[in-house]
Amino acid sequence: MKYFKFSCLSIFTILLITSCVDDDNVVPQIPEGDYINGQLVLNEGGTGTVTYISDDKSRIDNSIFQAVNTDDDLGQFVQSMFFHEGLAYIISNGSNFITVVDRFSFEKIGEISGDLEVPRYGTVVNGKAYVTNLATFSSNTDDFVAVINLEDFSVEQTIDIGAVAEQIIGYNSKVYVQNAAFGSGSQISVINSNSLSIDQTIEVGDGLNSIQRQGDYLFALSNQQLSRVNTITGNIDQTLDLPDAVNGAQNLQLTDNHIFYTLENKVYKSDYDAEQLSSDEMITYNATSDFGTMYGFNVLDDEVFICDAGDFVSNGFVRIYDLNGNFKEQIEVELAPNGVYPN
Repeated sequence: MKYFKFSCLSIFTILLITSCVDDDNVVPQIPEGDYINGQLVLNEGGTGTVTYISDDKSRIDNSIFQAVNTDDDLGQFVQSMFFHEGLAYIISNGSNFITVVDRFSFEKIGEISGDLEVPRYGTVVNGKAYVTNLATFSSNTDDFVAVINLEDFSVEQTIDIGAVAEQIIGYNSKVYVQNAAFGSGSQISVINSNSLSIDQTIEVGDGLNSIQRQGDYLFALSNQQLSRVNTITGNIDQTLDLPDAVNGAQNLQLTDNHIFYTLENKVYKSDYDAEQLSSDEMITYNATSDFGTMYGFNVLDDEVFICDAGDFVSNGFVRIYDLNGNFKEQIEVELAPNGVYPN
């Protein structure tokens, strides 16, 4: 009888445990922190800062890194930010280091320094970070990509690009590096993350200024055209000419249905599957700055974010629109906002 009771109890326990670990009954882990469900605005500085904007725009918190990590800062001229497994990596190209924080609490986790020289943009492929570095400003041939171990935050290796190394996108096992900056350049280098070597160089239009990925396609916006690269074949399978009125367009952004780009103080939108790009202005905003106009531009979910740096000595602002170009609100942030990121 005792054996029977024990057997029944054991079977019951096994069934109970099995049901508890069933995928349908697993309660998802909700991240904790003060900066969930909103946007993070990167303010380049002087000394860089980050602004948090809640999704409903009812809460605006400036300098959140300094608020959480007293007596510490993000370094000079924060350039960009990338994310991986709950952490945010904030790149300071004026101080040559990357600050690692919990993306939701903004508590500092660590710092990546050494073997970085004017770092610009980063991405993660196969558990390693890849960060572009401009190196010396007087040369376009000494740029490199730093390969970073995310376990101990060390630079394991550098990959010489032999050309400008600017924006970077990781997808599958490939790393795509924009070999163009400041209006010059026309190529994309493709790094194989397994061999850590350049497998291919893709030639697109002159004046390449931004790259974005949508599904299996990499889009490259140049001064006079938009090129679509099939990442499976490595070939350009579509090229659309920009209308004369928007030659020199920049700040490519993609959604499932639309392609966005900007020129001066204007925003344009074309259908994702359009056979001809639009020159109809969707947004025009009043800008008073020669260099701070459209200093950052992002399309996140159902909103368009325009960052304006103004005179670079006083606080900049972010203007928010819906996807049809209807103005929603303007939010003052901090010095030289250059990007908006979802959180």
